[in-house]
Amino acid sequence: PGNEHIEDLQSGSQAALNGGFAGVLLNPDTAPVVDQKSTARYILNQAAALPLRIELYGALSNNLEGKELAEIYDLGQSGVKCFSNGRKALDNPGLLKLALQYTKSAGGKVFSFPHSQLFAPGGMVNEGEVSTACGLKGIPPEAEIMQVNRDLHVAKYCDSPIHFSCITTAGSLELIKKFRAEGLQVTCDVAYFNLAFNDAILLGFNSHFKVNPPLRSEKDRQALIKGVNEGSIDAICTNHHPQNVELKECEFDVAAFGAATIETIYPVFMENLAASIDFDVFVQALTDGPAKILGEKVTAIEEGVKTSLTLVNPNESHTLDDTFFKSKSRNTPLLNKKVKGKVVEVFT
Repeated sequence: PGNEHIEDLQSGSQAALNGGFAGVLLNPDTAPVVDQKSTARYILNQAAALPLRIELYGALSNNLEGKELAEIYDLGQSGVKCFSNGRKALDNPGLLKLALQYTKSAGGKVFSFPHSQLFAPGGMVNEGEVSTACGLKGIPPEAEIMQVNRDLHVAKYCDSPIHFSCITTAGSLELIKKFRAEGLQVTCDVAYFNLAFNDAILLGFNSHFKVNPPLRSEKDRQALIKGVNEGSIDAICTNHHPQNVELKECEFDVAAFGAATIETIYPVFMENLAASIDFDVFVQALTDGPAKILGEKVTAIEEGVKTSLTLVNPNESHTLDDTFFKSKSRNTPLLNKKVKGKVVEVFT
């Protein structure tokens, strides 16, 4: 609910199927925010009639303001399994401690979006040579690394599982690997734009590459690719964040963060990642990885087993023009680009 001019459940579902997804996990930053069981039940009831599976984040804090804990128990009773503060870091460590303790007792899991604005308020792109060359305020990798480090220590103190959404730096990944080796139940995912592109592409001031979290250096990108290949990164996500055209087709420094990404993951993989990530690894990071993070049984393609299938054609060329997209939003840097690799059908 809310902001239906940008995306609604129907258009988002069609976009997800068009991108090859038989199931999605929705952020809680709707209007109103998913911080009450009535909102959660409304969305899940509406989603039940749609042609794909929809799961839902519950908000960790009331209105995602990071001040008071949301009704986590009630949300859990409404069918919500995981909780996040949307695309906002939970800056209060005491609130994170309470959230971890409550979700653990309720059988849920906290998803941390570790990109605090406190360290670099007003930052727009990765801090480095590109931000200097463009004259744009940067977001240093430390803004993420310090948040990951803090959240890991709080999770260790609570002896609670934790998941990190959309990590972007080599430093964060090393910390996650270290705490995992020490026995902490910690998982993480990466947005596919951060695997496919680095911050050098921003030299063209294309606001459709202005995303949250930001594109990082080539060194970070290679570390993330290695993490996917070795399995230390558990899943790949789309970080689908559609925006109004007026909020993107403007000066870069005032443009909103976000891109419509759910429909283009396969052609981007074919063009930018097929040479560095094996297709089987890519598929596993989109299927088995998310299932394990959510504590679900991983299904196999076997006789008598109900599962979902996506059929793709790696050799089909097509243009990502206006007729291709099902989302209400067109804020993608790939609009009107000719690509190779197409989703043919999704069987749910």
